[in-house]
Amino acid sequence: VSPRNDTVRSLSHYICKYAEEFFAGTPVVSYCELPDDLSDRPIEPQSRHQMFLAVKESLHNVLKHGQATRVDLVIEQRKGVLRVDVRDNGKGFDPVAAQAQGDGLRNMQERMKAVGGTLTIESCAGAGSHVVFSIPVGEGDHGEEQ
Repeated sequence: VSPRNDTVRSLSHYICKYAEEFFAGTPVVSYCELPDDLSDRPIEPQSRHQMFLAVKESLHNVLKHGQATRVDLVIEQRKGVLRVDVRDNGKGFDPVAAQAQGDGLRNMQERMKAVGGTLTIESCAGAGSHVVFSIPVGEGDHGEEQ
């Protein structure tokens, strides 16, 4: 709630801490990769809130549906965009069928859209899942596109 926590760096660290605590005591081991150069650039409270809730939903899906033993979170900030990659080694799913069956994927999509962001989902049966959340966080020179 504190405005001093409304930064790219604080949100990124919070997401990693949340994942670690969320998967504690479960069969899923979480790994989080954070670059050293995340900025203290302010992030709008609404953007922070929507990004966190969308990532939280994806972590919930990994545990509830994915049958994964590992989830990797990679967070980076490049060219004014905060990107959170969530990749698991679970059973995978058909994104089209999953969207028709429940609200989770649609909710994540709407959360990203509400703050000018994007959601990308790559998955297929037997191949795990890769979900990418991206939101604009203002211009910054934190790395170049690779």
